[in-house]
Amino acid sequence: MNLIRDYPNVYYSVDSIVPIYGYRPEHMDKEVSKESTLLYVRENFEDILEELVGEVRDEFEKTTGWMTGEFFSGAAVDANLPTTERRETIRHLMDRMKAANPDLDAEAAFAAVWERELKFASAVGRGVLVPHARLPGLKAPLIAVGRFAKAPPLPTPDGTPLRLVFLILTPLDTPTMQLKVLQRIASLVTNETLRRKILRAKTDESLLTLLRTADTLLAT
Repeated sequence: MNLIRDYPNVYYSVDSIVPIYGYRPEHMDKEVSKESTLLYVRENFEDILEELVGEVRDEFEKTTGWMTGEFFSGAAVDANLPTTERRETIRHLMDRMKAANPDLDAEAAFAAVWERELKFASAVGRGVLVPHARLPGLKAPLIAVGRFAKAPPLPTPDGTPLRLVFLILTPLDTPTMQLKVLQRIASLVTNETLRRKILRAKTDESLLTLLRTADTLLAT
């Protein structure tokens, strides 16, 4: 099985590691384009993934705050997203994030997320959408989580109706942080018991409580 060929959305976050792998020793004597770097990543995906796992593990060891179950403590949430198009959904969650973080430049953040979304659609299967971007000047990751009570008519890679949206902003200068956030969300949505409970949350308060509880369980 070829993951890149058969599941193109597996590759949707690879641009987050291009700054790390854009200039390897064998490339030092020539200019390397992003396209050639992406080709290199595709051809050496398994080796790079193995190396990245080590980097993500190192990042976890350096930062202990999220290991205590506080990953979603400051998340903005909406347990009843309007059934709209993808762009409007992301904009809606960005507004929630802005309300919780007044200093955020929401327009610049939305532009970065949407530009990236147009290049690499962030529907990853299991009814989950993970729009995200890395922003200059951001001090810490920001997360907004939304739940559709009724799935919108949006395409997904595995045909599972879209129900959960995780909007993620991370600092530009710490690319492994984005991978760390994605890893925690992947752990959450692949746990069927936790996922079912989150899908049944009907209020913002219950959704946030479940996310915090789930994160505590995943961090232990």
